[in-house]
Amino acid sequence: MKTMMVSSGSVLIVVVVLLAVTAAQERALVAEARTGVFAQAALAQYVRDIVTQENYARFGFKSLADARSARVGTPLHVFEIDLRSLKAYRSGAGVKSMLRDAEVLWFPVTVAGAVITKVEIVGKDNRLIAGEFGGMRSAQATAAANSDFAVRLEERGIARAAGFAPALVRVPALGVTLLYAETSGGEFLLPAETNPERFGLNTGKVYAAAEVLSALATAAQQVDEKKIK
Repeated sequence: MKTMMVSSGSVLIVVVVLLAVTAAQERALVAEARTGVFAQAALAQYVRDIVTQENYARFGFKSLADARSARVGTPLHVFEIDLRSLKAYRSGAGVKSMLRDAEVLWFPVTVAGAVITKVEIVGKDNRLIAGEFGGMRSAQATAAANSDFAVRLEERGIARAAGFAPALVRVPALGVTLLYAETSGGEFLLPAETNPERFGLNTGKVYAAAEVLSALATAAQQVDEKKIK
């Protein structure tokens, strides 16, 4: 039995679900997580237990029937960059060395092909559990950025390689979410949030990784590590 976090917009709800799996099932469920089988089961349980006739709109659905018809899409692998790494950043250092695997898969939740919200699947204590569900505004912003990423790279003359699969990068200390891609032309980052202007970045613009990291490293110097949990 696990406690999970559910968010709808600015509303955060704590619920308990029974989606933990045994060690014997782990290998099979890792494969299911990648294909969306486990995520779809988690989504269905969230809809059954959390989404009601009274609150479906708070999760971005047009009706309870819409919520029940929702499906998960292709996931993004989630990584994190911690505050200490950002503060220690020096020009020329790559993104890869700063990334920590968050052991999370981020799945868009769609209805009739449109992204409504998201559900996350987390690897913890050698098992898979359902993670956060909801957060429609940030989910839609992330999905839109992901949809545009390859096009924006091509506008810079960088062709999309076979198997192109951006990663989702979070900087918890700064509340920043980015999309990351390593290409033949170098490392690139695309803001995947609604207000990147606070760091001098523009929504929908692809940046060389060094440019983004420099801006975030400057902001990180103003953050007191003792106040970050």
